[in-house]
Amino acid sequence: MKIKPLLLVVLALLVVTMPSPLTAQWSYTGELQIARSSHTATLLNNGKVLIAGGKNLREAELYDPGTGSFSLTGSTNKYFMQGSSATLLPDGRVLLAGGISGEKYAEIYDPATGLFTATDSLETNHSFHTANLLADGRVLIAAGKNYKENQSHAVAEIYDPASGTFSRTGSLLTDRSGHAAIQLADGRVLIAGGGQTTGPGTAITLLSCEIYDPVTGLFTATGKMNVYHSGFSLSPLPDGRILAVGAFSSTACDIFDPQTGLWSEAGAALNTRRRNMQTVALGNGRILFIGGLIPAITRSVGIYDPVSGTFAFADSTNAPRCDHSATLLQDGRILVAGGYTGGADVKTAELITPAALGVAAAEPTLPADYSLRQNYPNPFNSGTVVEYTLLRPGTVTVQVLDLSGKTIAILEQGFRQAGLHRMQWSGRDAAGRELPSGCYFLRLTAPGSLQSRKMLLLR
Repeated sequence: MKIKPLLLVVLALLVVTMPSPLTAQWSYTGELQIARSSHTATLLNNGKVLIAGGKNLREAELYDPGTGSFSLTGSTNKYFMQGSSATLLPDGRVLLAGGISGEKYAEIYDPATGLFTATDSLETNHSFHTANLLADGRVLIAAGKNYKENQSHAVAEIYDPASGTFSRTGSLLTDRSGHAAIQLADGRVLIAGGGQTTGPGTAITLLSCEIYDPVTGLFTATGKMNVYHSGFSLSPLPDGRILAVGAFSSTACDIFDPQTGLWSEAGAALNTRRRNMQTVALGNGRILFIGGLIPAITRSVGIYDPVSGTFAFADSTNAPRCDHSATLLQDGRILVAGGYTGGADVKTAELITPAALGVAAAEPTLPADYSLRQNYPNPFNSGTVVEYTLLRPGTVTVQVLDLSGKTIAILEQGFRQAGLHRMQWSGRDAAGRELPSGCYFLRLTAPGSLQSRKMLLLR
């Protein structure tokens, strides 16, 4: 049967105009008060975003998702430029530390007053370091470099918000800067890659990785990455593994398995070479890679699907950006702000909705900040998986209760980072004794939130 020419034209138009399932629309929101790049962006407990630092800037700003506008807040006492860090503390304040201008200097931002105040100084110069909030509420500042001398080091320090002081902890096994770090599900911190200064003006890229244990205060070696990553990110996958993405000369990606301590090459490569991008882990497990260098400054947005293990393109931002910021807001939208476009720093900011990226909206009956999922399998025999999601860091308790409301086991307790958390329950009580068949309740307790799920144990 012959196909009429008109039908061929219609089919061709459908192929051209059919939107991709990942197509989404970025829209401009209010502009920053001051054009900036290389700044930090911190989601506060009140839902606003603190924008601080940048090139030769002391003025800080707040983004209000309710009004879609930026407004000036207090100014830092010193400059926090490239290579600095900002960490949300358990009490809602923010710790700013290091950078190429004030390498030993640190300040605290208080949202209640909108002011910055100096806190204890670091013992060592730290720029292009990493900062990770530990499960006990302290902050690990790891490695970095003395920027003026261009010398990397292996010094690690702990900031205690209760005393407002820094103290030394165990040293890294390898001096490094420009590395990446992420907290694992068990509370340890993975330190990966970076560069090691070998002489004046020279450095080598590292494959080596190590893990910090907050209990012992020591770093131990773990498996090496397969790819020399630069300007890269570490992102959590729903099953607890870690995805490493970003390199100047390669699209290859690595996955770290905390159970084995080994890296394996990801089943798929990034859709284009990309480094110095901003990364956002979405509520459905997908990971977004926004802007950066490929090697030119780009508008492109990549998305990784952990279910299929594949990368795809999402809709591009309206402006090309590097050295920008990207923040997952409490309502699930993503805010991209500022950055360098190749000609100048910019004031513009953009938003995208979770629905446009294929992220299901939160259940209307559940609070926005916490979500306890149904365990699986359910009913179960020898064990079941328990998952909960935090949209922002907070203190949580996960308990197992019997029909009388008595707590028989505590599965999780303490301060936890935002993201998906997973654990297993073997059907035993706190003393390790097997429980009889029956109905039990799973309870998640968090500030302003109490959620329960029913579980059926069948022996």
